[in-house]
This record gives sequence, structure tokens and C-alpha cells, in this order.
Amino acid sequence: MKRTITAMLIAGIAIIAGAFTASGHVTATINGAIDHETWKGGAASSVTVSGIPQSVEEFAALREQLGREPQGAVALTLLAFEVFHQHGEEMGIECLKLCATEGCINAARQQLRDKLRDDDPTGYARPYQVASFIKGATPENGYNPPKPYVFEMMVDKAQQYQWSNFLDSMVLYIRVKSAGTSTGSQQAEVISPDDEYFYVNNCPGFYYQCRQISRKAKFLGL
Repeated sequence: MKRTITAMLIAGIAIIAGAFTASGHVTATINGAIDHETWKGGAASSVTVSGIPQSVEEFAALREQLGREPQGAVALTLLAFEVFHQHGEEMGIECLKLCATEGCINAARQQLRDKLRDDDPTGYARPYQVASFIKGATPENGYNPPKPYVFEMMVDKAQQYQWSNFLDSMVLYIRVKSAGTSTGSQQAEVISPDDEYFYVNNCPGFYYQCRQISRKAKFLGL
């Protein structure tokens, strides 16, 4: 059942028929289940994608495969960040509207502008920010992971699910493994205010500056 607050939280949606198969040129699978209602700290799951969507339409089709699971929404948000990096802010934001709340997008927008750049001589930017969350990517190898790309996740062991009256949703806390942070993972807050799709509501760790690549390594792009 859709609720009034959904319109406030979600910037836009697209409905395209799909399943856990192919979306344009990108395929995706989810391994391992995460309970939507009951906290099971440490429950593990992974999302595997064959590549990065190259259009909003392709991203929307991928969302039909992944967006009804919390770990799918987390992976989609990171993929939307990479679309932002590869294809620019306009396309990236349109993709984010399909998997993140308006508040999350507003909080991330300037950070993505600053960090997802390939032309920053100061060393502040992190064009490999998204790659740092993919299995097999490390600072030592330039954050160059093998394909297909695998995002490994788990339910936060310390922070239990909680119901939010304001968000009109259960709030789930999912951690994504990353070799780019000293803690080994970063957290995303995930909600489902429309009782169908999941959306990332907060994820500052996703755009927190990851560890810089080794001087001997070069990021080749995703």
C-alpha cells in the first residue's frame, strides 16, 4: 500500500517488467537472503552484476530485478554512483531516484561532484570510490576488480532494525564490505516506504573518501 509520505521521500519511479534475468546488457543475481522484518545480525548476502548500466532505461530494468530486496537497493545505489561518474550528474541522479530517497540524494550530490572526478590534480577525488566496494578491488591493485562485479553485504551485527513512524517503514541497516576503509565495511540505512521497492535513505560511508590507491597502481575504470 502506497502512503502519502512516499511522495515526499522518493524523487521518482519507473515501472518496467522484469525478473532475476537480464536487463539490457547487464545481468544480475542475488545470493543469500536478508529478512525484511526480523533482524538477524550478520546474515550475509551478495549481489553480482555483469557490468555498469549505460542508460537510465537499462538501470530501471536492473532495478526491476534487484530493487525489491534491501541488498539490491544498496547495490543499485553504488551502481548509480558509478553512472554519475561515467555519464555525468544528470543521468546519475535520474538513476539514484530509482533506488534512493530524496534526502539521501541531496546529501550525496555535492560529495559525488567532488569525489567522482578523473581530472583532480590535488589527489582529493576518488574516481575509484565505487570500485572500492567490489570484491577483489584493493588499493594495491588500483581497485581493479574482476568481472562480474560482486558486492558482499551483511546485516549490521550491532544495529537492530527499527520501525520509523516518520519514514513509515522498517529501517534496515546493511553493511557493504570494502577494502577502501579501515573498518572493512560501510553502512547503508534502507527503507521500503511503498511496501514494494527498497530505497537507501542514508549512506554517508559510501562517499566517505576511500583509501588512496598505491603509487604503483593505476585505476583502469569499471
